[in-house]
Amino acid sequence: MKKNVLFSALTCTLLLGMMEGGARLVEGSFNRPGDVAKRDAGWQAALFSAFGGYQESDAELLWRFRANLDDPLIRTNAAHLLGPLPSTPKEPKTFRILLLGDSSPVGIGLAKREEGFGEVLASLLSARELGSLARVELVNAAVSGYSSEQVRALLASKGWGFEPDLILVYCGNNDASISGAVTDRELIGAQRLQKLRSALDNLALYRQLSNLLRGQRSGRDAATDRLVARVTAAQYGENLADIAAQAEHRGVPIIILKPPVPLLWPAGIQFKAHQHIAGQVGEPVFPARMLAILGRNIKYCVDTRRLISLYGKQWGYYTKWVYRFMHEDNLSPQDAIAHYTKELDLHPEDPVLLNDLGVSYWEASNNVEADRWLRRAYAQFVSQHREMRDDGVLAASSPFLYNIGINHLKIENDRQGLVYRPESDGWRMLDEALQADYFSLRIKRSYLAEVDKIKQSKLVSIVDLPSVFRASGGETLFIDHCHPTVRGHKIIAEQIMMVIDAKGYMNRAGIRSALLPRAAGSVGEGRI
Repeated sequence: MKKNVLFSALTCTLLLGMMEGGARLVEGSFNRPGDVAKRDAGWQAALFSAFGGYQESDAELLWRFRANLDDPLIRTNAAHLLGPLPSTPKEPKTFRILLLGDSSPVGIGLAKREEGFGEVLASLLSARELGSLARVELVNAAVSGYSSEQVRALLASKGWGFEPDLILVYCGNNDASISGAVTDRELIGAQRLQKLRSALDNLALYRQLSNLLRGQRSGRDAATDRLVARVTAAQYGENLADIAAQAEHRGVPIIILKPPVPLLWPAGIQFKAHQHIAGQVGEPVFPARMLAILGRNIKYCVDTRRLISLYGKQWGYYTKWVYRFMHEDNLSPQDAIAHYTKELDLHPEDPVLLNDLGVSYWEASNNVEADRWLRRAYAQFVSQHREMRDDGVLAASSPFLYNIGINHLKIENDRQGLVYRPESDGWRMLDEALQADYFSLRIKRSYLAEVDKIKQSKLVSIVDLPSVFRASGGETLFIDHCHPTVRGHKIIAEQIMMVIDAKGYMNRAGIRSALLPRAAGSVGEGRI
């Protein structure tokens, strides 16, 4: 019996050795499969792991900032964090704030690091009478492109080592966007197998089999590719609830900030500017179906004068660059109407042509006729996709909804300019476009609803920034799809200070008393 087992083992070993040798001979005639981009990593992982030279791959968190960067905005330390290196252990009598989040707390769009709301908050608090405290210190661990999945993982693996006295969390815009066929939770979970994969990558047989499977995946019909949000709304709620539970368990106050976003940002256009991104051997990292959707030449109702008036000097390079990818036919409105009418005689059921005719009527200031064709375009698109309603279909529908909304503001004779009015059909359609827009980095209503499910307590607070922004300037507080202006960052810092003051977090006794029962109706119990 033992001889048979030994013989079988030797035979299998010899067979595998021969197959490995054959695989190495075959591989020698081709590019090494290991050069192919990371399998199923998603296009955003490919982008952010090398974004502008500021970021790099991270085995645990997918990517991170490079260490010791010297930039007016993105200045990092040896620990890959923004700002000065925090001391370890923490200096006595230090009130340390740990800021977790995405590119908004990073301060993208600002001129300098000191204008970010975390830095503004630390400066305002430091200017006060600190009593028994010696200093206020900010540890800004925000990273551009991070979702709540990465924020949760960072807090669990590294965050508590900073000994925070207060945690601020600002994320969600990246969660509600499409990167590919897998969620961030699946990607980060797969990182646990990284060492095993690295070892297997030394085997030519494994590399050949992996390459074959990748080829089969890449050869699928683009119409059937799965497109999912990086983090679902339910997962977003789970991540924030877990972060809050970690903080409460350790007796550390936490303030969760609901991200505000603008409604006038054109839906479904932002990722079009990134479709050129390629992997290590030049292959596109965008899923085939996503490239097909973004490749549509679809016209937008864009009032450039309004945008310049809205953003002014804040209308930065990135925003202008994204807008360059909008389709323009270079025809006069009347010539465009004639052109698309003729095209529709040949393709009467093409929703893009129906949309482009509607936009042409909008350009001719015939808003009633524009509304008729734009609504017909959206109805035709919905009819053609009744059997498939995933995040990709929603994203593909968002330009139709956006154009209907912009045109309807004209029908309503919107003399109030940029003042948000929930009763307006135009603003309502723009909000619907936002909810469908998984091709830009803007949080959705279903995600914000998950934040409301988190139970507030002495140690857990939620700041409703969307409501605050609508009451304080609305669209004028953004420089693009999600990043606040300098004034917007100051407003966020002031809102955080209100919570800190109401709950007495700036003194040790206040922190300890937050854990004790407090009389009903006392300061700090309600939503800010």
